[in-house]
Amino acid sequence: MPAEIRSFYDPLEPFIYWDSSFSIAATDVNHNYYRICRAFVDRCMQEDVICFVSDWVLNEVAFYLIRTRLELLGRQRGLYWRELLRRDPSVIDGIMPLIRNAFAEL
Repeated sequence: MPAEIRSFYDPLEPFIYWDSSFSIAATDVNHNYYRICRAFVDRCMQEDVICFVSDWVLNEVAFYLIRTRLELLGRQRGLYWRELLRRDPSVIDGIMPLIRNAFAEL
């Protein structure tokens, strides 16, 4: 069954699946579409819509948050993000709270 593409302003269904792209944008304050996605999340909450994600979405959100934070830290230290992680695996510990918060929001 093909997905239906709708506007954020269309009438809401009682159940909505959030895909990876939307979930990432809705949880990362630095994302270009954060504000519009957060407004839609707020609208869903106000209208008591049941929203859900899959395990795959959670994995994608976690990887996105890890990679973007490691890229930022890597630039600050003059390292490629994978090299930073290889040299200091404990750097992940500082990123885990962001992932936990994102999962709690989803």
